[in-house]
Amino acid sequence: MNTPLQSTIRWGLCLAFLCVACLLVTAYFLTDDHRTMNYLLLTSGAIAGFVAGILLSPYDEQEKKWFVKYGQAVSLFGSGFVVAKVDRIFEEGLSTKKVFDIVVIGRWLLLLSSFLLWAGMSFVMRRYYEHQHESEKALAKGGGAQH
Repeated sequence: MNTPLQSTIRWGLCLAFLCVACLLVTAYFLTDDHRTMNYLLLTSGAIAGFVAGILLSPYDEQEKKWFVKYGQAVSLFGSGFVVAKVDRIFEEGLSTKKVFDIVVIGRWLLLLSSFLLWAGMSFVMRRYYEHQHESEKALAKGGGAQH
């Protein structure tokens, strides 16, 4: 049986895989030099985005409490060390003879796009799973009656 929720999930996954394919092709053709860096940025953005999506969509109150603690620890780390390093990398990337180097801008966009794609995917999938799980529990309590 194919429910509207399952169709939505399938279409969402197809669109996400299409976006991933576009990002991989873009990473390949962005520059011939240090192509590995492009893939490293895609992977880093994907991992960070996936974790962010999970942290933004707790299943219950206990998980929400844990995620608040994790978020505080990550923000403490990120507010100092990581921000300083990212700022320095960004400044050096833009300090070339050109004001806007297309490769540097492209790499930042790869990182950001990968982050947003995976954050959105993990957030939506967790929400749909939670919705489906609650619907199954309601059906089990109601004796299997469907609307």
